[in-house]
Parts: sequence; C-alpha cells; structure tokens
Amino acid sequence: LAAALAAADAGVRATVSEALGRVAADASPAVRERVGALLEPHLGDPDQGVRLAALLALGGLGPPARPAIEGALADPELAGVARRLLDLPVT
Repeated sequence: LAAALAAADAGVRATVSEALGRVAADASPAVRERVGALLEPHLGDPDQGVRLAALLALGGLGPPARPAIEGALADPELAGVARRLLDLPVT
C-alpha cells in the first residue's frame, strides 16, 4: 500500500489513503505511527480528494496524528474537516 501512495492516479492515492487509515485504526501504536508518517505528506497533495482522504484517515489514528491534523487547518479546503476532527475525543 505504501508504494501505491505514489501512484500517478489521484483516485488510487485517495483509495490507498483510506485503506491505510482503516487498517491502522485497529493496529498497534507502532503501525499507526508508521501509517501516520505515510499519510501526512499527502495533506499537501495537489488533488483535494487525496488531501481529504489522508486527513480523514489521520483522524482515525488518534492523538499521535493530532499535529498533522492541526497542520491541515492551514488548507482552506480542509480546515473545516480538520477542526471537526480536532474536536472529537479520540484526537
């Protein structure tokens, strides 16, 4: 999955971001940390759908993903979702 994050097709990158978030949500802290590190750079993806998928996936990773979610507040297209994720008790 990590290699597929580099795909040229934005749809693939978005789908893989979502899949990584689902897999990591119930994984060990080490796996969640690794997935968070893989997803965080995609908050800057040129495609809005990829950025949103990465942000939502990060939202399922818990408190360690909070700094990355806070960074998404700077993106006007993601800020509203990022604020909502930061208000959830799990982040």
